[in-house]
Amino acid sequence: MANPKILDPDQPPEVHSVADLLAQHRSNRQKIHDLQIKLYRDRLTRLMSRDGAALYLQTMAAHLDDVGAVVVISVDMDHFKQVNDAYGHKVGDIFLKEASARIANMTRGFKHTVSHPKRENKMEAFLAALEENGLPLDADVSPDYSNDNPPQTVGASIRYGGEESLIILPLGETDNPYQVAAKIGKRICDALSDDPYDLSHEKNGQTIKLFVSKTASIGVAVVQPDELSAVFSGEPDDWLSDLNNCSDAALYCAKDNGRSRVALRLPDQTNKIIYMHPKGEGKMPGGVNIKITPRDLVA
Repeated sequence: MANPKILDPDQPPEVHSVADLLAQHRSNRQKIHDLQIKLYRDRLTRLMSRDGAALYLQTMAAHLDDVGAVVVISVDMDHFKQVNDAYGHKVGDIFLKEASARIANMTRGFKHTVSHPKRENKMEAFLAALEENGLPLDADVSPDYSNDNPPQTVGASIRYGGEESLIILPLGETDNPYQVAAKIGKRICDALSDDPYDLSHEKNGQTIKLFVSKTASIGVAVVQPDELSAVFSGEPDDWLSDLNNCSDAALYCAKDNGRSRVALRLPDQTNKIIYMHPKGEGKMPGGVNIKITPRDLVA
């Protein structure tokens, strides 16, 4: 049924018909979108599910010439089990939801890193294909259909398992992919570690106010086009795990060196700690050769 606010009884019937059609169109779009969310989003965290990730990677495999290098980021919330043990699984779920929302917000924030400002944006074809395949991306989880052009991003934030997430960000034509990747990893670590998590909840009819500080360990890898092609030459069922393997060793480097850190897989396949969050304990190891400045990263 049409929204009565858009109908004017003094208008001719054909105008009412157009208004009805537009209202029905918006209603249908919302129903389709709701179905896509159920199909391709994790019910708890609202991050992309494995089914959504499979469709995302299938689309990427068909547009390798457009996506260029890809940043793969493994994210693990430090000592998540302590939240479950201390406050129960209900509060643990609240924590996962808030952490996941921060991750998705960061993915949205990096949509402008996909193209060089002086070059043609080849990512448009990839984005158009994602939209055609009906995959709801991080900027389109809860769209306002009063705006026919909701913002989009080509990145994907995936719930990989438990408290682990995997972020995939195509860079397009980028002059310094390792510097960009390092800065993205740092900013995600900060977003997940800077502010306490509001875990307030209802218990026995009372509102329990609860704020908990947590940090994250981050593993970052730059997957160059040749390596990405090699991944996609394998079995489709293995694509997600193969991409996760690119950054997983860096994640364990971050965890093994004290957590609350970002480790980057370098071109020689070694992993180095490039950042420690101020809440982290211990010292930064020497030999860090990635200079992190905001100069060439556009958020």
